[in-house]
Amino acid sequence: MTASKTPVAADLALSRRRILRTGLSLTAFPAIVAAAPHEAALRPVQLTVDGTTKPRVFVTTDAGGSDKDDLQSLVHLLLYSDVLDIVGLGSSAAMLGSGRVSAIRSVISAYEADRGRLLTHSADYPSAARLHSRVHEGSSTLQPAAGFSRPTQASRAIVAAARTASPSNLLYVLTWGSHADLAQALHDDPSIVRNIRLISSGVDGQDPNAHRYLQEHWKGRLWWIDGATSGRGIYAPPSGANTPDRAWPAANAEGHGKLGDFFMASTQDLYGDFDGTRRTDGLKMGDSFSVLYLIDPGRNPDQPEARGWGGSYVASGPLYWTDSRNPALSYGSYYGAKTVADHKGAFLADFAARFDRAQAAKTK
Repeated sequence: MTASKTPVAADLALSRRRILRTGLSLTAFPAIVAAAPHEAALRPVQLTVDGTTKPRVFVTTDAGGSDKDDLQSLVHLLLYSDVLDIVGLGSSAAMLGSGRVSAIRSVISAYEADRGRLLTHSADYPSAARLHSRVHEGSSTLQPAAGFSRPTQASRAIVAAARTASPSNLLYVLTWGSHADLAQALHDDPSIVRNIRLISSGVDGQDPNAHRYLQEHWKGRLWWIDGATSGRGIYAPPSGANTPDRAWPAANAEGHGKLGDFFMASTQDLYGDFDGTRRTDGLKMGDSFSVLYLIDPGRNPDQPEARGWGGSYVASGPLYWTDSRNPALSYGSYYGAKTVADHKGAFLADFAARFDRAQAAKTK
């Protein structure tokens, strides 16, 4: 009997076949050729059926905390999981309430119900089982003064994913809550820094000590877009008011599969502060700018300063970019928000088309 292939070996064989179909030489992909079937092997470059490279993504999120916008962002992420190689989903702490693994899994369950229809539009949507296997418990508390404390499932998973990355097959870490699990990962294995690109949301408000640790010990060594407010351009008007869009979800998400209904439900009473007379409803998903940065078909992710769906950022040191402080690009107090909002028509139209996939199978 022939021994079954390990998951890494199977991925390697699949990637080799896909690359050969493109007509390219395997020698152009040393990370793939050198990969071996064991834990420390370089992870093969993941390609879509048409040969496009998928960015490797590890997301940490406070979904399940006090603000439902991360649930919206998870729906958005999974609807684009055919063009992203999602290697990890970690729950994380936050100032206003820590995330929950159960919240991440609930979105994956909604995705599972729609996956059959999604596959008729793209054969690259991963199985729900694959996604569930990549969910990890992260830090549930804010970090002490040191900025790190002890390893978590999520921090260990980040280390493992980064070790299998390479400068030609980088790991994008998207932090939607606390930076704690990435801080812990870098503390535990500093060598992984060369294989990571960080796109963070919210700067220090979610976990000040973890953010300060990254600033003091990794700024200039870690490729980092430190986004505080540009992502507010997804939902904020030019005045900078906190007024999420109520109309868009009802028109484009509700009734569009389980994911559409899940998204719609996550737009209701966003902050859980309904007092019986007034509440905040609508599309927010302010952290999704990090996903938009990677899925924009016209963007080179090597150029944070360039215009694109996920915003345009200003170099503020070696390997370090922040929101633009140009008043002309601000929405109220939200620096850089206009650099995202300028593309809202394009990325929301594309998002609506993704919900259409969840609603109906593609006809031949």
